[in-house]
Amino acid sequence: MEKCFAFDLGRVIFDFDYYLALKHIEDKVDLPTEKIHDLLFNAYITADFERGLLSGKGFYNYFKKLTGLKLSYAEFLPVWNNIFSPKLEMIEFIKNLQPFYYLVLISNINRLHFEGLLAKYPFIFSLFDQLVLSYKVKAIKPEEKIYKEMINAGGGNVKEIIYIDDRWDLVLSAQKQGIKAIQFNSLKRLISILKSQGVMLPTKEQSDIFTRLYRKLSSCRTICVVDRQKVLTRSFSRKIKIVDERKHPKHNNCLTLEILTSHDRPFFLTKKESTFVFRAQTPQEKQALELFLYKLGRRPRKYTRKGEK
Repeated sequence: MEKCFAFDLGRVIFDFDYYLALKHIEDKVDLPTEKIHDLLFNAYITADFERGLLSGKGFYNYFKKLTGLKLSYAEFLPVWNNIFSPKLEMIEFIKNLQPFYYLVLISNINRLHFEGLLAKYPFIFSLFDQLVLSYKVKAIKPEEKIYKEMINAGGGNVKEIIYIDDRWDLVLSAQKQGIKAIQFNSLKRLISILKSQGVMLPTKEQSDIFTRLYRKLSSCRTICVVDRQKVLTRSFSRKIKIVDERKHPKHNNCLTLEILTSHDRPFFLTKKESTFVFRAQTPQEKQALELFLYKLGRRPRKYTRKGEK
């Protein structure tokens, strides 16, 4: 069962247009916009910048030498960074996935662009459990190293990861690493593909309910799940205990989820503030609950690579 989504950034979560930056400085450079674009993005220096082998000031100095730029570094930064616009429908889709799936962002991106985006759109990046950024891992797609970093960040099991990218060549390179990869053209098409593959996609109501519950439960030491009708098909982490109601532990730091196979409401809070009741009647509801419990029981960790503190 898929438990992790990995998303590319450019053309998937954010649209971008380098010509926006070049248009803003066309009277501050000695070369035509088209010429700068061709020189810049056919040069090894851009790939080195995305690999983290070049500092922001180092790239600025190269750009200044290449174009005759008449802007200071401080003036250059907002122009260089102001090329992105968020894809709001896609962001809402990812937000709905958050309570159920481990979410990884993987991107070929330079440090200046990432720090500019993070400062402007912190909420978008807060949706992700892990970030695999080319300038940090010192590798760019389609290099094998960055895909291995993504698999590790997503839990280590390649069979549990779905990777979304707009570029077909990068989809193919990921598939060669055994990753289930889908090319992104539109959200409508992506949803259609995922549904055809049997991937659980939550409703907006489910996402809102489980998001609120995740915030409440994530700090609990123990979560007891009363499953009288044996709805759940697997065990979870030590934090989550599947119990017989008669053996239900009673202590202050324990919240209870009770599962029913039939009820008018999909979710409700009982009179006791420590007990939440779920309906798990359909296969989709059962799968949503299992994915939620899997993510809830997964210990949060800061992802570090070998040799990095």
